[in-house]
Order: sequence, then C-alpha cells, then structure tokens
Amino acid sequence: MDPVGNFAVAWTSTSAGTGWDAMVRTFKMDTRPPITQLLNRQPAQGLAGDTDSWSYYRLTVPPGAGQLNIDMTGPVGGGDGDMYVRFGGLPSLTAWDQRPYVNGSNESIGISNPPPGDVYIGIHGRSAYSAVGLTAGYYYP
Repeated sequence: MDPVGNFAVAWTSTSAGTGWDAMVRTFKMDTRPPITQLLNRQPAQGLAGDTDSWSYYRLTVPPGAGQLNIDMTGPVGGGDGDMYVRFGGLPSLTAWDQRPYVNGSNESIGISNPPPGDVYIGIHGRSAYSAVGLTAGYYYP
C-alpha cells in the first residue's frame, strides 16, 4: 500500500489440466479525504468530530528545522479526540509514526530534527469531541 491508500493484490491460481496463472489487481483510492493545510504555529480552532471519525491536517516542514511541536487542546469533558502523526502519508489506527496515549483531547508531541516534507496529523474520534484546537509548528536550532 502506498501512503495515499492505493494498493495491489497478487495471487496464483491453479486448475487441473490447465496449469497455473499469476494474477495481480490494483486498487486506486477514488477519493482522498479532505486535508486542511496548517500554517506554521497558526492554530486551527473549533475542531469537532463524531465517534470513530477522522479529520486530517498537513504541515510542510522545511529542511533544517530542529524541532517540531504539535499540540492539541480541548476542554475537560469535551470528548476524546486521539492524535496520530505520520510523515509522508495519512495516519491510520495501524499506520502512524507518533501518537500520545492520553485520555481526553489534550495531547502533545515533540519531535527533534523532523524530516523535511509533509507531516500529516489525524484526529480520530475515540468518542465524539468538540471545541478542540490544533497547533503545529517547526523551529530552527
């Protein structure tokens, strides 16, 4: 599977008298979920989602950044949005590079010497959440 969700399935088929065949079928994502572009250290406010929903955000990290900080804040009792971070592709419940294991919607990640390029931040609704803010920012040494 590639970072945007396209994938291929390969298999062999055998039958008596005709031998065997190798087959491949590719599947291309017809739609890509909406991705909100974040600006360095500019907060996105008022984020909300339902249970088991996903919202995606992207920040482009330039070469030479020495630190990347991603902070999600939410009110007490405002639900539970879980943050997943992945470099170069959309995160999922099984494919991610960083994620804090915290109850509620107050989560932070700090990454020293992040790789340049797009970092994707996914907020998954462990339970419905609302009034959440998200800020991602890179800093130079």
